[in-house]
Amino acid sequence: MTPYCLPYQHASADLRLAFAALQERVYPELEPDEAPMHDPALEALSFFVMEGSRVVSYAAVVRFPLHHGEEIFQAAGLSCVATDPDHRGRGLGREVVGTATRAILHSDADIALFTCDRPLLPFYQGAGPWREAVKLRLVGNDKPGALNSDDLGKAVLLRLLSEKARHNAGLFNDTTVNLRFADGNFI
Repeated sequence: MTPYCLPYQHASADLRLAFAALQERVYPELEPDEAPMHDPALEALSFFVMEGSRVVSYAAVVRFPLHHGEEIFQAAGLSCVATDPDHRGRGLGREVVGTATRAILHSDADIALFTCDRPLLPFYQGAGPWREAVKLRLVGNDKPGALNSDDLGKAVLLRLLSEKARHNAGLFNDTTVNLRFADGNFI
């Protein structure tokens, strides 16, 4: 099944509610939030599979400038990946992640990065393929208490896509990268 694709900002109110409902089914421990799932500044592109009026699998690609070292990179990453527990085992998650990853690979992004729960590493390594950046730590911003990959127990996945990124590969080894996101946002 080929996932649908559209900019999150262009999704209807009903479709955005369906995206949020999927997140609540998959992550019931999270507090429901009235805010949009994606900060408009991140230009989210939504990939999703529907059965009837229900979204059963979802992944977004977010884009942002990444200031690191003396360089500014165009970055993209996966966000809000989820497949309804009642629909797992059918390859839907692999399909939306694969399609979203291909969109990143065919974009003008210099680097691709995001975080995931450690038990999901084999899934992303197979669906991407994505590779763990063992010595890379992400922090949401430079404010006290900002979200960060270490405190959240997340693995960081990274792909250097452009010649510029590959030339500067050393900037992404054994370091902390400040995403400069708004409070509460993370990837």
